[in-house]
Amino acid sequence: MVTQAQPADEEKCVITRLRQLPRNTQLALLITVGAILWLLTGVFSGSEKPQDETAATPLPNVTLSEIAPQPYTRVVTLVGRSEADVTVHLAAQTAGSVAAIPVQKGDYVTAGTALLKINLNTRMEDLKAAKANLAAERVQVESARKLHTEGFASDTTLAQREAAVANAEQALARIERDIAYTTVQAPLAGIIETKHVEVGDYVQIGTALFELVGQEKFLITGFAAQQDRNLIQVGQSATAKLVNGQEVTGTIRFVATQAEATTRTYRVEMQVDGSQYTIPTGMTATLMIPTQQQLAYSLPHSVLVLADDGTLGVMQAINGKAKFQQVTLLQDTADGVWVEGLPENGVTLITRGQAAVQDGTLLTQQESTD
Repeated sequence: MVTQAQPADEEKCVITRLRQLPRNTQLALLITVGAILWLLTGVFSGSEKPQDETAATPLPNVTLSEIAPQPYTRVVTLVGRSEADVTVHLAAQTAGSVAAIPVQKGDYVTAGTALLKINLNTRMEDLKAAKANLAAERVQVESARKLHTEGFASDTTLAQREAAVANAEQALARIERDIAYTTVQAPLAGIIETKHVEVGDYVQIGTALFELVGQEKFLITGFAAQQDRNLIQVGQSATAKLVNGQEVTGTIRFVATQAEATTRTYRVEMQVDGSQYTIPTGMTATLMIPTQQQLAYSLPHSVLVLADDGTLGVMQAINGKAKFQQVTLLQDTADGVWVEGLPENGVTLITRGQAAVQDGTLLTQQESTD
């Protein structure tokens, strides 16, 4: 008859056998059992499913605005300069010493104002002699005509006397013109920009005397890029702002048909009425030319965002999700920007919190503004 061992006896047997094992083996078994118990504790305590971290993340709080496009007039902006419409370089038309210069550099003069006088020297005596010679030749030709009528003078004699009269008339006209040239007059209203001679200087025909800048009209000039050239038409109204803060209006009078060889741009001229404005020439100016009209969006600067690649755009709200939309900048002003590239029927834009969302971000916490 076999007697079954009692549980207590079996436990004693196991303990006895464990004690008989080497000490290193006992430590290894102890560590193994502890690890198993620790793992079992984790399994049972974590039997519940962990919360969805995505679901626990608070959704972005944004502000939405309904925005509609508006009529926008595209403006071509050119950087240029102010110029005089007419600059006259006056030179001597007769020789002699300068007797008087009644004007100074910087003076404003009207058309016909005497600017310089040249000494007459013997010109008045030459004039008197030319008049006397002409009178004598006219007497001679009258006598020749009478004799020719009576048959006492040949055709050749009469022709010679008539030629002598023509020569005398030409000589008189020449001396009269030379005397007129001794007084140099302003051909137009303007400002004496440069004075090249002084009293006592001897001048010859062609000697530079003055540079006169006309004041009746001014020009604002700039250079248009190739893509803008066809948008600008002669006769268009335009405005310009000079670097000194002066603003002027005028009319486009010239658009070049041939581009500059180096810059590949086209010269544009706006004419300004000198009776309304006095403009310093050579001053930097910004020329603004309104051209075609279109629908565009006027947005505050704060609405704009940049994509990772640097693309400029805005964040739309579409079906409860954020959507990046690229835009093209038309004009930047102090009050905001004009852009194109959005739907013509209006959009819902994220106007607050747009920097915290990306394409596809859910938008459930929203407040709307008009």
